[in-house]
Parts: sequence; structure tokens; C-alpha cells
Amino acid sequence: MPARRPSTARLPAASRWPRCAKYFNLQEQARRAVITVDNLSREHVPSQMRVARGVPGLLRVKKEGDTITLDGANYARYGPIIGYVEKAQRHETGPSVREVLPAAAAHLRDTGFPGERFQDRMLAAIDDMLAAPRVNGPIRLGAAEACCIASRSDKLENLSAGQKIMIRVGPENAARLRRVLARLRGAIAAQDPDLQDEPDSCACAGHQKLPHILPCRREGYAGS
Repeated sequence: MPARRPSTARLPAASRWPRCAKYFNLQEQARRAVITVDNLSREHVPSQMRVARGVPGLLRVKKEGDTITLDGANYARYGPIIGYVEKAQRHETGPSVREVLPAAAAHLRDTGFPGERFQDRMLAAIDDMLAAPRVNGPIRLGAAEACCIASRSDKLENLSAGQKIMIRVGPENAARLRRVLARLRGAIAAQDPDLQDEPDSCACAGHQKLPHILPCRREGYAGS
């Protein structure tokens, strides 16, 4: 039997929102959703297959002697995309989830993992991001990492890609993202009878580490 071609259909929800293409990649959306979600709880999300576009502007840093820290002014770069997601979520989180889950699940199945559920992977990624440490002080960067988000702190450097996003956007934006993620988690659970009895709060400990379905080569973190 010939191998099935992975689904490349556009996710319907994306076409209903103007300016969506400003913040998100609209090509191969189902594939991007699967790859992004699968890698958020791992070390790195491959930049060429991310759902979201890179954030405009250069990464800002402060230098005092030999110490380089992430500039707090950098956090403002993430305000527009977070605001856009908040507005979209207020209008149609439920309908979007009902459309996205089947399309992404079909791609996951066509990729060769018929026994895996995309919503389980998505919940694991959400819970991992919700469990990100809350960093309020300066984030120190190495001299060779001034163009990156890598931190000199082993504790921060060893975080997953999704948790680094929560730190990269800054404390206030991270609080906004936590609310977005909590609502998204609730919407996913509402579509799945198996999850109806789960609490709305983070349930990271209850999620098993799933097999890595799509290998990606390691790349340096862009300043986004």
C-alpha cells in the first residue's frame, strides 16, 4: 500500500482573522502545528517550521563591564502578537479548537503515528509552559550569546523551548500568556470526553513524555 501524503490543508480558523498572516505562517499549517507543539516541551523548535513568525526588531541587551543582560525594553516587542491572540481567543477559542484538532490529528496520523492523539501532545506542551519558572530579575547572557536568548544560568538554559518563551517575553507578558494557555487548555478539554474530569490547573506531572515524532537539527536561538 502506498504511503499516505501528510495533510497540507490550511486550518480554517486562520482565514477568518485579518492580519493573521502578520503574526503566523499560513503555509502548511497542520504540519507546522504538529511540529511546533511536538517540540515546545523539548530543547528547540525548528525555526523554519514554527507556527508563529519571528517577532520584528532586534534583541536588545544591556552591557555593564563584562556583564550582559537582557534589556527589559525587549519585552515590548511581544505585546502586539500577544494582544492579537488575546483578541482572537475572546471571540472563538472553542470553534478554532474544533477545527484545528482534527486537521493536526490527521497530519499526525499521516506522518506515521496513528495511535497518538494530538490533543495529548498539545496539553503536554501547554502544561510545560505553565510550569515555567517566574523570573523577575535580570537574565544574564554570555558574550557569545548576546544575539541569542541562551542564559548563563544552567537552571534557565536547561529549560524547554516553551519555557524559554515564557521567560523571553518578560513577566507581564508571561502572565498574559498563562491566561491564554489556561483558556486554551480548558477549550481542548471541553472537546474531549476523556478530559472532562481533569482539573483546569496545570497537570504536568500527569503527562507522560511522548516519543519525539519529528527530528530537528539544532539551531541557535534567533533573537525572537
